[in-house]
Amino acid sequence: MGYNNYALLHTEVNAGVATVVMDNPPINLLDVPLTRELNRLSEQLFADATVKVVVYKSADKEFFLGHADLELFQTHAGDNLLESLELFHDMVRRFRSWNKITIGQIDGGRVIGGGSEFVEAMDMRFAASGKAFFSHPEVTMGVIPHKGGTFSLTRSIGRGRTLEMILSGAFISAELAQSYGYINRALVPVALNAFVTGLARRIAALSSVTISNVKKLVDSAAAENFENYLEAENRLLLDGLSTQDTQERLTRFLRDVGQSREAELGIRHKVARS
Repeated sequence: MGYNNYALLHTEVNAGVATVVMDNPPINLLDVPLTRELNRLSEQLFADATVKVVVYKSADKEFFLGHADLELFQTHAGDNLLESLELFHDMVRRFRSWNKITIGQIDGGRVIGGGSEFVEAMDMRFAASGKAFFSHPEVTMGVIPHKGGTFSLTRSIGRGRTLEMILSGAFISAELAQSYGYINRALVPVALNAFVTGLARRIAALSSVTISNVKKLVDSAAAENFENYLEAENRLLLDGLSTQDTQERLTRFLRDVGQSREAELGIRHKVARS
């Protein structure tokens, strides 16, 4: 089974481990084309019995994965927004249900908004200390996290820290993310790849049934009606997007800042550290 028919994703499979490198210049924006490819790849990986672990990386050392395309949230773009949400939700459901382990290896750079929710949907997350930073800046434009992220985030770091991270909009460092429980570990950059590779191969040596059963047992410890949750989240997101304030914030950001690489790197983000 080949994985060459993707423009924005580069995938290699070795010893039961699929390594996926995301490459969507200039800022690895989580736009509709990238979301389509991520969802399609997850379908293909889901059907591949030889793959037991999927490791997601980035080709960009300054942007692991960016936020969603903000143009999707303007009123005129409703159909594209709904398509993006449906594709992302399909992928998240697949992550939760399949007998494979997903790992985010953040070698460095920003993990922003929808990109954060993508990472939060994975089974495990490892990041380079001093190099990786995570944020949920959606509220500054009147948008709430909307891809299931608060569901996963609350269960990882608790109610208070979830509210802090989302309502402040600030970046947190890999070190603080580790102390919060957002990521499994913050490792020195030179050790990160070897650690994740070794862990992925150890897991891939297990049976698929074992992996599946362990995931089911762990997930049952924090049971929640995920479908109802996504429905409520969608409703609140769409309600918020219908307000004049949100549309004005989106228009102002796109007009005054934009989504170019230079503009995003030029934003002076406040970074919370441990």
